This record gives sequence, C-alpha cells and structure tokens, in this order.
Amino acid sequence: MLTDPSRKAYDLAGLKRSRVLTLLNPRSLARWVRALLRGFRQGRTAGDAWQQGGALVVLPSGEVSYRYVSLGPGDHPGPAALLEALGKARQVSGLR
Repeated sequence: MLTDPSRKAYDLAGLKRSRVLTLLNPRSLARWVRALLRGFRQGRTAGDAWQQGGALVVLPSGEVSYRYVSLGPGDHPGPAALLEALGKARQVSGLR
C-alpha cells in the first residue's frame, strides 16, 4: 500500500481527484448505504479527501501489469480481480 501526501505518485499512476458531483451522486450514495448496512463506518478523514484511490500491480521490471482507477468512493477492484492480476504478474515475471 502506498500513501503519498504530495500526490505525485497518484498523478503518475493516473488516479483521479473527485469533484463534488463525484462524491454526491446516486452511485456513490448507494455504495455508502451498502457499506453502512454491512457495518462499515467512516472514520476521521485523513489526508486529501478528494483523492480517489486505485490499485496497481507492478512487475519487478517496473512495468505496470494491472491498473484499476477508482471513479468514486467505494469503487474498488474485487479481490478476485486483484488475485488474478497478481497470478498473471507472477507468471510473466517468473517469480515463485
């Protein structure tokens, strides 16, 4: 996991920053309600609340073999997608 207060890594990875409409739209609100019903609660916000995340799988060569750009709050790749990307990266790089 990477955090970067300067947001340079986020910019290089092509990750997005939100706008008000990104946060306050039906899809984001639905994700918030779903998380709330599953028992998740928003804690104290730290860092840049407008910066959206994502996921990268980077090969030892530095090549990015998988990139997921979150479009809004609660938009994350599923565990199966991440495991598949990691498995493919392992095969490509010859890692054990």
